[in-house]
Amino acid sequence: RIQQSKKNKRKEFINSNFIQKINFDDKIIYFPLTYEPEKSILLGSPFFTNQIAVVSNIAKSLPVGYTLYVKEHPGMDEQGWRDVSYYEQILDLPNVKLIHPNVSNEELVKNCSLAMTIRGTVGLESAFFEKPAINFNANSGYSELPSVQTVTDFEKLPDAIKSSLARKINVYDVNKYLDYMNKISFDYDHTDFTSEFSKKFNFQVGYLSKVKIEPEEMVDFLNEYDSMFELISQEFLKKLSK
Repeated sequence: RIQQSKKNKRKEFINSNFIQKINFDDKIIYFPLTYEPEKSILLGSPFFTNQIAVVSNIAKSLPVGYTLYVKEHPGMDEQGWRDVSYYEQILDLPNVKLIHPNVSNEELVKNCSLAMTIRGTVGLESAFFEKPAINFNANSGYSELPSVQTVTDFEKLPDAIKSSLARKINVYDVNKYLDYMNKISFDYDHTDFTSEFSKKFNFQVGYLSKVKIEPEEMVDFLNEYDSMFELISQEFLKKLSK
C-alpha cells in the first residue's frame, strides 16, 4: 500500500508538472531519459549513469534560443516512477522542460533540431527523420552513421552540439547502413522466445519472481527451442569464419 501510494503521488506530480503538448515554436533539443535500472547504461555506459548530471551538462551547453526537452520513459510506470525530488532537480534547470511519458517519441524526434541519448535507439531513429544525434557511448550499434556524434567528455558538449546542429543528413548514408544491417542479420522470432521465457519462469519487470528453477524445467524449455539455438549458433559461426 505504501508503494502504491508513492506511485500515485509521483504520477499526480507528473500529470501536473510535465508538458503534454509540444510547443512547435520551441527550437528543441531532445533527450529521453533511460529506463532504470537498465543494464545498457549500467554496463554499457557506466560513466553516464547519473542522468541528472547528463541533463544538467546538456542544459549548460545549449546554444542561445534552444530548449531541452527531457522525456520520462513510459516504462518507469513499472517501477513506480522516479522520486519527485528527482524530477524537481530537472525542473530547476534553465531552458529545460520535462515531457510527459505519453507524448509521442516519434513526434518529438520529428520536431527536434537534435536528438541526444546515452545509448538508446533514439539516436538511430533520428537518422530516419534526417535529424542529427549525439550519444554518450561509441558502442551503440549505430555510431558509425555520419549523422551521429559520440561524446565521452562533458567539456566537449558545447562544440559537439554546435557542430551537430550544423550537420546535413544524407539519406544515402542511412540506406547504406540499413543495407549493411540486412546483410549481416538473420531471421528468428526473438519476441516469441522472450515472451515464452517470461511466462515459463515468471520473469517480470527485470527480475525473476520464481527464484527456484528445476533442472528438468530448463531442459524441457531448451529442448523446445533447440532448433532456434542451432540456427543462432550456425549464424554465429558463419560470422566468425568471415
